[in-house]
Amino acid sequence: AVRRDGGAVLLAVNGAKLSEGIDFKDDLCRLVVVVGLPYPNASDLGLLEKMRFLDRCRAEGAPGLSGKEFYTARCMKGVNQCIGRSIRHAGDWAAILLLDHRYANAAINNSVSLWLREEASAANFSETEGAMRAFYKGRAAAVAAAAASVAAAVAA
Repeated sequence: AVRRDGGAVLLAVNGAKLSEGIDFKDDLCRLVVVVGLPYPNASDLGLLEKMRFLDRCRAEGAPGLSGKEFYTARCMKGVNQCIGRSIRHAGDWAAILLLDHRYANAAINNSVSLWLREEASAANFSETEGAMRAFYKGRAAAVAAAAASVAAAVAA
């Protein structure tokens, strides 16, 4: 449908199969929107026990994550896995929107993949709209230039 009709929208729940484990490379995905932070269920008994164990180990001087750090790391692993579904090789591209004010928090922001952190910036909607238009226009021009270059090489 994407190639035939020119586009599609897929909504998926973070932590499910579509957000972690399937490749949406090239034209299969050009925008990823992550709404909120997908923290694990805070009342999950297995998770609570693991967090308590990690806190006890840390209190005894063992290296490693605290329970709270583990909880945040589980959340951010999901975010990074979801984002990575769309960019699968060096020439692939997609716009990424992280929609939650908590991504500006240093502890959360530092857990986002480095390649994305280096390019990311906080913005309100009106700023984002213009930046997105410019991003897609630039990508379309780059794709057209690459196609023209390939065509010229084949003709030569």
